[in-house]
Amino acid sequence: MSSLIVRFTTQPAVYYLPFVYTIGLIGNILNIIVFYQSKLHSNSCSLYFICLSVAHLLMLNCPCLFRIVAVASNYNVFGRVNILCKLSTYLDVLSLVLSRNFLCLICINRWIITSPNAWLRKQSSLRTARWTVAITISFWLVFNIHSAIGYNTVNDMVCSSARDYIVFSSIFHIVTAIVSLIIMIVFSILTLINMRQVGRRTNPLIFQTNRNQLERQSKKKRELQFIRLSLVQVLLYVIFTSLRTFMPIVVYYVSVVRNASSNEREIMYLFFYWGTYLLYTYAAVST
Repeated sequence: MSSLIVRFTTQPAVYYLPFVYTIGLIGNILNIIVFYQSKLHSNSCSLYFICLSVAHLLMLNCPCLFRIVAVASNYNVFGRVNILCKLSTYLDVLSLVLSRNFLCLICINRWIITSPNAWLRKQSSLRTARWTVAITISFWLVFNIHSAIGYNTVNDMVCSSARDYIVFSSIFHIVTAIVSLIIMIVFSILTLINMRQVGRRTNPLIFQTNRNQLERQSKKKRELQFIRLSLVQVLLYVIFTSLRTFMPIVVYYVSVVRNASSNEREIMYLFFYWGTYLLYTYAAVST
């Protein structure tokens, strides 16, 4: 790999990633504290946002921190020790799919809460959210084992995978990335459509005390804030992760479809690393 490509892939890990890591660590911890407050804790969307922050902390404290340590020490232990190679790859992929998973659940939850269907709105309960979180986390913990199996150290220098696994891995990342993006966009649009219809609904006159009115207004205000926050999250996701989202397609094309030249592979690595750095940035600024 040319010295120029090495410089452009390693220098950000020295000067940029530590700043991203620090901001993201503080921001996500504060995020968890805010959403765990008694007024917000009973809201199902709060649970999803807490889980999203935990996934971002996992991303920042594992693959991001691993990259910082490897470049700063000029010794990539994760490419030399096989168990660390497998562990770092597993946590890298796990943190990414969990982040997408919870962002999708947030978008679906906001669509459900704004639905004109009363039965559907009841499905946004905290109990349902807890079961959903437990099931999805368990699924990804087990399913993602393939990433640990597929990667091994090569010549005690680099953590890499065989050609056959590259095909499976590329297809997996392409499908999960595109499906997640479609879910986020579609349910965000459906939520906006539901919000426009909310103002047109006519409710029968019901006698309410001042206290009930205040509680209802407060709850409605919180729901609107969650909707705005979810839309901002989707926007930030699209802005900061688009490059990393479509990189598996490039990797598949370069590694499987055609035999790319060394220069093309170096450019691919450059964009892959920068896409990854922008992904870490999203985990830091989306708090």
